[in-house]
Amino acid sequence: MGARSAAVLVVAVALTAGCTGVLLGDEDLVFESGETLIEDGTLADAEYELQHEEYQTFNETVQVSDGGNGTRVVVSNHMAQYGPEGDLPAAVGAIQLGVITMPDASVAGQSANPLMRTDSYERAFRFLPETDSQGFERYGNYTVEPFGDPVEVTVFATEAEDGETPEAFVHVMQTSRPSGDGVLAYAMHPSGEERAEAIPRLFSGLEYTPPEEE
Repeated sequence: MGARSAAVLVVAVALTAGCTGVLLGDEDLVFESGETLIEDGTLADAEYELQHEEYQTFNETVQVSDGGNGTRVVVSNHMAQYGPEGDLPAAVGAIQLGVITMPDASVAGQSANPLMRTDSYERAFRFLPETDSQGFERYGNYTVEPFGDPVEVTVFATEAEDGETPEAFVHVMQTSRPSGDGVLAYAMHPSGEERAEAIPRLFSGLEYTPPEEE
């Protein structure tokens, strides 16, 4: 059942970031994530820098009762993009690294966050618009410890003939925080890029700040 099929409910309870909101009347229901950034010390050691940071907002209308006008659900995801110091702007340089924090915006047991309705691989490629996800295949994995816990990072590579080196690689990691927020980290780089060796260290240096409770 999708979010729009919740019309049979007179009152729906939505869970987000450790708090509970009740959908009543025509007021908007707002879900905002916390923020996940790479620690300043880790950035300095790796000679990387924050290039862009913003909240991206999505909204859709959800019916919560028969014959009702529906309630508008507003979801805000936090995005931070990084690159080597002095490199081209975010989403343009040779290495594209980003961290997305997504609230657990659930209405009637279904996610109202469009990013949560795809797998982590597809989510990462939403932030790599110039890259065709169909041209990549699973290549390997390794483990990092952001927030002190082991998390697997999956590496994808461009398709290549046997014995040939792939042209580009994408690293994808996803975990969650006790608040319910999901954290997605991704990085893309060409083959032979020495500055990409810092990616595991950068993924391990994530620092999460929960959303402020009103």
